[in-house]
Amino acid sequence: MPRRKRFSKRWCKRAPKKIHKRVPPATTPTEHHRRPTSIGGSQDPRNRIGVPQDIHRVWHELFVNMCTPSIVNALQRIARTAGYQITTFRSLEPLHRFLCPSRGCAVACEKRLKAKKDVWDRLQKLIALETNQACSFRNTMIYINSYLLDSDYHIRFKRI
Repeated sequence: MPRRKRFSKRWCKRAPKKIHKRVPPATTPTEHHRRPTSIGGSQDPRNRIGVPQDIHRVWHELFVNMCTPSIVNALQRIARTAGYQITTFRSLEPLHRFLCPSRGCAVACEKRLKAKKDVWDRLQKLIALETNQACSFRNTMIYINSYLLDSDYHIRFKRI
């Protein structure tokens, strides 16, 4: 039986090290489509915006690829628990033609937003860290209006 060769320490030092794939930090901007391409959103720069990766991930965990009216309905339920009333309007000259096809957001809209209080709280905290402002419903809604929601829509909110 042939004798097994022993490896010297010198050879072990030369052994290739494992290469770990670098994971970008959570604050690295990722591209967010304000109107998802699956429901007719375009690749137009006005429809794309860079948002921190962790906020983007939590947004889609909460709202998947819902259309804006479904997102607003879900936000109205959240707003009521926070003591706010939400009204929404669509701009007179929309950037995109509204399209809610049966294949696109309907799958997400049918799932219905379950009360994911912990996910909503996480989104609020991440937005507060990003904006360096207090963790409040008001500040979260301002951020959502400015960066995450379809640019054809605007949400107004007031205390009840």
